[in-house]
Amino acid sequence: MAAENMFWAEGPEVVRLFPTFVWKCRLRPEVHRPINAAILNRLEEMRRDLPPLARGEAW
Repeated sequence: MAAENMFWAEGPEVVRLFPTFVWKCRLRPEVHRPINAAILNRLEEMRRDLPPLARGEAW
C-alpha cells in the first residue's frame, strides 16, 4: 500500500503542533489540480442563484 501512496503523493512530513504531532501529506499537482477544480466548480454551482458576496464577505 505504501508504494501506491507514493504514486499520488509527495514526500510526507510530520509537523509538530503543540501538544501533538500531525502527519502532513501533499498530493502531487496532477492529482490535486483536478480535485481543486471540481471543488471550485461545485462551490460556484451552490452559489449560482445567490447574490454576489461583498468584498471581505465569506459564506
